Amino acid sequence: MELNGTSAVISGGASGLGEATARVLAAAGATVVIADLNENRGKQVADEIGGLFARTDVTDEASVQAAVDLAVATGEPLRTGISCAGIGWASRTVGRDGTPHDLASFQRVIAVNLIGTFNVMRIAAAAMAKTEPADADGQRGVIVNTSSVAGIEGQTGQIAYSASKGGIIGMTVPAARDLSVIGVRVNTICPGIIDTPIYGFSENADDFKARLVAPVVFPKRMGRPDEFGHLVRSLIENDYMNAEVVRFDGGIRFQPKLRPATSGCDLTCGNAVSARPTARPAAPRPRRSSRGGNQLRYRRARLRREAAGEDGRGQRAGQAARPPRRADRDAARRYRHDRPAGAARGVPGVGRPGLC
Repeated sequence: MELNGTSAVISGGASGLGEATARVLAAAGATVVIADLNENRGKQVADEIGGLFARTDVTDEASVQAAVDLAVATGEPLRTGISCAGIGWASRTVGRDGTPHDLASFQRVIAVNLIGTFNVMRIAAAAMAKTEPADADGQRGVIVNTSSVAGIEGQTGQIAYSASKGGIIGMTVPAARDLSVIGVRVNTICPGIIDTPIYGFSENADDFKARLVAPVVFPKRMGRPDEFGHLVRSLIENDYMNAEVVRFDGGIRFQPKLRPATSGCDLTCGNAVSARPTARPAAPRPRRSSRGGNQLRYRRARLRREAAGEDGRGQRAGQAARPPRRADRDAARRYRHDRPAGAARGVPGVGRPGLC
């Protein structure tokens, strides 16, 4: 799919991944419509890249329709619809105090991340269906949706966010099949930890980023928004990429708990909301005893012996006491000194039979 001389709609295009993607597509010759709630920043980005801005609430049908109509009104065929708008939320299904997850918050995350993505995809694809085919294959456009690694392996406290992002992954194949009849491809990207300005607001930002980067395989750093934009362009321009879910994460695999409780994607999408919990202080290490183990382990072993009726050497009451360990060691020394001269160690029948 050729980008030059076409138009594109990008939800969440005023910041983060959406802004980086808008700059990449504009550099390739596309006229980009920034669809976002942040009017000041959205207009600034649109002016810088020679695009247009439409104040857009992705959960509102009329609002999204207006953004798509603005792209069609440029006179250039609408070939690309990209969803980067999203919010994050951190809450357990049942909190530590026993209260259930807030239902309104869950519904809000689903509405913005999942329903908002579907809203942009369906309205943009309908506009693409009215254009002439761009090539001999009958291709008319490309949809690129933004999910998250959390949609595959969500962490503790990500029940709402993971559900919304997992839904985007689940839409990929059926949407590609639905839209194949009008020549529109559908792909989804799952970002991991992406470096955006939101991570630089706190005083200990560097330490915070270092903890986030720790599980990344290689390269040992956070991803860059421009790298995400480059991947979007590759998916658009490669005509054989369809119905794919692509991880963009440096090989990271999320553990059940990773501070913060939300992944990097929700913090980098447009209209993002941070829900970063405070870090817990490290628990003190148990004091080690002089015998090389912790005292609690020895105390438990002693209690088990007493319960079994054993003395300190493991002998049950009434059993003949075995010689102490020191005597065992002395006997072993005498054996080594008293065995026949020239006895070959490990040769059966010589010295200690069968010793190897």
